[in-house]
Amino acid sequence: MLGTALCIVAASARSAGWSSDEVARYGGLYSTDCSNPSAPRLRAEAGSLSVEVGNRRMTGKNVDISVAPLGNQQLAPGQEIVMLMSEVRGGHELSFWVHREASGQFVQLEADPAVTSALGKALVAQRFLDCDVARSARVASAARAEIRRATVATPPAERGESGFRAAYLKALRPSDRKEEWLMSQVGRPTDATTVTIGGTPYQQLTGCKPHDCGDNNALVLFAPQTGAVYGKLLVRGVPRLIGAPPPELARVLDRLWRAEWRQGR
Repeated sequence: MLGTALCIVAASARSAGWSSDEVARYGGLYSTDCSNPSAPRLRAEAGSLSVEVGNRRMTGKNVDISVAPLGNQQLAPGQEIVMLMSEVRGGHELSFWVHREASGQFVQLEADPAVTSALGKALVAQRFLDCDVARSARVASAARAEIRRATVATPPAERGESGFRAAYLKALRPSDRKEEWLMSQVGRPTDATTVTIGGTPYQQLTGCKPHDCGDNNALVLFAPQTGAVYGKLLVRGVPRLIGAPPPELARVLDRLWRAEWRQGR
């Protein structure tokens, strides 16, 4: 739904909560297609965050930044995530999660249900690429260099774990990363069960929310050879898949998940 509901602008503003250096590092123009002026785009500026679709715009004020939105969760080498937060009219939240990694710099949207409804779930699910191509290339180069340094310094067993964490974080939505149990209770690859599906070996990991496993649980598959992560989550009783598994693998995932979490029910 992208009618007049998109034209929501905060009624008041305060001083920006992020520095000029942070604006230079994370701000600017992001788009689903930087070469297409009519493509959906985001603007991160000192005093506002904006979502633009055609001539329609949603703008959030009261901008602030969180450089550690995942708390004490350790990211894999070469990864950085910060959250730019803003407020639209009615006190609703609109946030840009800025990712910096070996593929460059990009943004994922996060918003409360009212804002998500106004923007449309399809738009919120998009990845917005950094239109400052030179900056994104510098980010990618620095990330790859950090990964190379970490690989040399890290024992093989730990490399597998850091590879899993990087792929797992990428498969999760920003809102998933706020679920503490999803970040801490899904096991380590070194402790995983190995299963072979379609000739590909996967490490099977499981986890759940303490004292509420029935409505909050996960089964995740990690393929060390390709770095792919697929899984089925149940969060607050709502099931869904992560990693966009192909149909046959999705069916296997569902069987494995039912065997793990719905046995006897």
